[in-house]
Amino acid sequence: MGKKTDKLYITHGEHSGFFGQHSAGSVGNKAALSSAHDGMQALPFDCCALTLAPWTNPVCTREEGTIFELTHVIPYLNKYGTNPATGQAMQIKDLVKLNFHKNENGKYHDPVSFKEFNEHTHLVAVSTTGNVFSWDTVHSLNIKAKHMVDLISDEPFRKSDLITLQDPHGMGEASVSGASKPHKRNLAEMHHVKHGHVVPQASDTLQEINTSAAGGASKLLDRVRASQPSTSASSIAAGAPPADANTGTAKKVVPYNATSASTGMTAASFTSSGLTPVTKSERQTINEEEFMLEKVAAGEGLGAAWNKGKKKASPRAFVRVTTNFGPINVELYCDKAPKTCYNFLTLVKRGYYDDTVFHRLIPGFMVQGGDPTGTGRGGASMWDRPFRDELDLPGALRHDSRGSLSMANKGPATNGSQFFFTFRDQIPSLDHKHTVFGKMLPGEPTLDNIERVPTEKGTDRPLRSVRIFEIRCLDDPFEAYKAELARQQSRDSVEEVAKREEKRKRREEDRTTWLGTNLGEKRQRRAPGEASELKVMGTASGVGKYMKATTSVQKDGVDQQGEPIGESFAKRKTKTTASDGGFGDFSGW
Repeated sequence: MGKKTDKLYITHGEHSGFFGQHSAGSVGNKAALSSAHDGMQALPFDCCALTLAPWTNPVCTREEGTIFELTHVIPYLNKYGTNPATGQAMQIKDLVKLNFHKNENGKYHDPVSFKEFNEHTHLVAVSTTGNVFSWDTVHSLNIKAKHMVDLISDEPFRKSDLITLQDPHGMGEASVSGASKPHKRNLAEMHHVKHGHVVPQASDTLQEINTSAAGGASKLLDRVRASQPSTSASSIAAGAPPADANTGTAKKVVPYNATSASTGMTAASFTSSGLTPVTKSERQTINEEEFMLEKVAAGEGLGAAWNKGKKKASPRAFVRVTTNFGPINVELYCDKAPKTCYNFLTLVKRGYYDDTVFHRLIPGFMVQGGDPTGTGRGGASMWDRPFRDELDLPGALRHDSRGSLSMANKGPATNGSQFFFTFRDQIPSLDHKHTVFGKMLPGEPTLDNIERVPTEKGTDRPLRSVRIFEIRCLDDPFEAYKAELARQQSRDSVEEVAKREEKRKRREEDRTTWLGTNLGEKRQRRAPGEASELKVMGTASGVGKYMKATTSVQKDGVDQQGEPIGESFAKRKTKTTASDGGFGDFSGW
């Protein structure tokens, strides 16, 4: 919309403007505009102004914000003592360490708005922290909001601490006289380019720079060295280069408990402004314990020692309950009630049931124990909280035999540590209330002896103490699964990969058979004589082209092997005559 102060004619300032203003289309004005960019070669922001190559450890000057590579600018300053861009006197302490951030694609971007940097982005850096942002981010979130705090480190700064690294709108700024100022990133205007200063050879690493001789740059060098990723001994042993944490190009290892479903964070981040944008889809993972229970129940991942040559193992565990009436051998069905068996075996290994009593005994029904307090009101699971029943799993066991081992509870999903053995063959009233997870193995009269113990009148407490001395685990499929999982994960480690590679190299280099024959190199070329023989066989014609020709080309009494025919015949005749006298040696075999 027009304003009252707008002129109805073109002013002198609009005629004489360069960028963004109205200007006449005269030939002279066009020439002035084109001459402003003649010979202009702007340096990209990710290149060093001294070597004109991409930098690795970027630093900039506090005055005009020219970016240099630290390993090259320090030798230059030690030799010349001037700013390579402007020629003014400069010391190492005048440099500022810059912190650029990369996205998942390895591109430099703004750490707040996540917009990628290019040659048209206005870049600024905070001199107190060295963090690099786009001007739009700093202007809207710091200057305009009057919140002068670094958006990454929360350190306060002043407006004068901002350093302009790249300003595409400030190229060729016009002065009052109309002459354009030389831009600080113009290669032709660089001081070291004009005067032909030779760039000294830089050190290979920052560790070779003498910190004590660097003067005020010791803190700067320490910051750069601390920010560099350290190469581990395992990576050096394996011959692998150190990974760059900012590149984002390293392939992410898929967890062993990952599912085929996605987490959905990619879609959620694009539809909700309250979430951080996620551009890479990640697979959803199952709880490690639940994943283990599922695998053990299916008989998978138990290792070759447990499978014993079978394709799928039977995930059964065996424990021995030692009482003052004798031992009780129990078989646990980890495929029918994996969570209950895992809880019971874990408590057994902790010694939770050692030196406890069976506090409840009903002849003809069951005997109950597993409470460390001996009152029937105590006991907790391995997770210190009740856990669910396993009554609806496929093939769930029933109370259909004497000696069934089942969990005692106070209602649905209230299992803890207490258990009981049944005395009857059939107790259908308990089938859908208590989880059966084991059976007593026949052959021991211990359960019969316990059933004959009398109880107090009016109570179910036995008059004679029925004590559990110890419960020992004989076979545990869960430990077999953990051992196999640890073995597989160790095979994928850097150390194991290096060992296998070294073993493979030694095996390939050892080409000596058990008879002592050296086979030579694995990929050794054929001998020259063998190659010539194949060539003769290949050029033969007729049916016998794959057989060696019996006729030899003769020329002047000499065959193809360069040997007189008479001498060759004499040798063959002498050899035949020598063998007629007896067996001889084995040289002809």
